[in-house]
Amino acid sequence: MRRHVYLAGVFATILVACGSLTPTLSRVSTVPTGTYRGVGTGAGLESLTALATRFQAQHPGVTFKLEDVGADTSVALVANGDADFGFMSRDLKTEEKTRLRAIPYAGTGTGLAVNPANAVSALTTEQVRRIYAGEITNWSEVGGRAGDIRPLVRESGSSTRASFEAYFFGGKPTYGKNVIEVVESGPTYQAVRDFKNAIAMITIQKTTVEDPTLRLLALDGIAATTRTVNSGVYPVRRPIILTLHPDPTRTKPAVSAFFDFISSAEGQEILAGF
Repeated sequence: MRRHVYLAGVFATILVACGSLTPTLSRVSTVPTGTYRGVGTGAGLESLTALATRFQAQHPGVTFKLEDVGADTSVALVANGDADFGFMSRDLKTEEKTRLRAIPYAGTGTGLAVNPANAVSALTTEQVRRIYAGEITNWSEVGGRAGDIRPLVRESGSSTRASFEAYFFGGKPTYGKNVIEVVESGPTYQAVRDFKNAIAMITIQKTTVEDPTLRLLALDGIAATTRTVNSGVYPVRRPIILTLHPDPTRTKPAVSAFFDFISSAEGQEILAGF
């Protein structure tokens, strides 16, 4: 099920006092009111929601409707003018570069998650490759309690899966017969919670790192945290980009103002929390 986030505009008055006898002033927004649509992939949705909430509080009457529709659908909607902007956790493909403008936004990581009941807390790159290739099939082979490993992969076309395959298989994966494909992140996380022997490729972000029902594995001795991803230490990283229609005249003023806010000191401070 596609996840929709509807962000209602919130009124906020900022009072500036310049001495006890100076009249109180209110900041008036010059951003055009209206509802604006952003479409993309889940990896960028969490931080964009926080940014949009703050922006809306500063600009009464502005509402952003952010939708998790997947990367390919996002490209089509923005290119056709059916969405005001997009967000995705991969670079544009060659043919997409003629249809969209891309703006670097942030970065995220691709990690491995297991059920907290699993005794394993770290793996090497080679162990991960061999698990997904079907060469290691029991947790006892990598220091865990005996039990058949249940590797989970995201659906074909997923940015998480693409970055995983590029890093662990050089872009040419050979999966074992025991690998199970799960569509979208929510069902993937739930499968890890439900099956104590599961291991899944996931996005490293605030919600997954802080989720007590998931254990993110260290890779080659490097913890899977937002801090190691943001610092560039964690090895499996992918970009998050914002996209716009190639014609600059079709970018709405409110969207331009929102993008300016993202790059501001306040916007970057919010991003730092993810």
